[in-house]
Amino acid sequence: MSADERTHYEALAKAEAEDRHRQNLASLMNAIVGELQALAVAVADASRLLAAQIQIAEALANEGRDRKTQPRISFQFQTPIFNAYVGSIGLMEPEVAFKVAKLYGHLLSFGTHGAAETPEMEASLAVRVMHSVEASLSSMQREMTELQQVLKPSVAQQDQSALLASATRLGQVHQT
Repeated sequence: MSADERTHYEALAKAEAEDRHRQNLASLMNAIVGELQALAVAVADASRLLAAQIQIAEALANEGRDRKTQPRISFQFQTPIFNAYVGSIGLMEPEVAFKVAKLYGHLLSFGTHGAAETPEMEASLAVRVMHSVEASLSSMQREMTELQQVLKPSVAQQDQSALLASATRLGQVHQT
């Protein structure tokens, strides 16, 4: 095999490796978008549940008589895709990787305190605590929407780059 042929095959192997990397990255990003869409439903359900509990606590507070209640501040959000591929997040652009890690950290922080660890308190204080959690859930919903908007064009761009690389490789193979 001549030096030119070796160089040609090395270039093809490098292009194929880059193509596999792009495909893996696009698959990871697509999986995260899918998980975020499922989590959006879970977060919306948690927000509705919290709103109902706030109404109950407000009713207790309006009754007076130092009624106590245990505020809802903990939710368990399942993140199997993130958990399985957390080591691959670094393959993304640094800014995107930061946003992914930040959002998932935020999601997981809701499950750090079990319901049993939350003390009973005056209903009026419980209302304020739950309004704070409600604001945090709302903020997280916005972050999820923004991250999906960042990831979707990136996935489309990765797919387009992969198609271009494949077409280029095919052209190189036919030239040999």
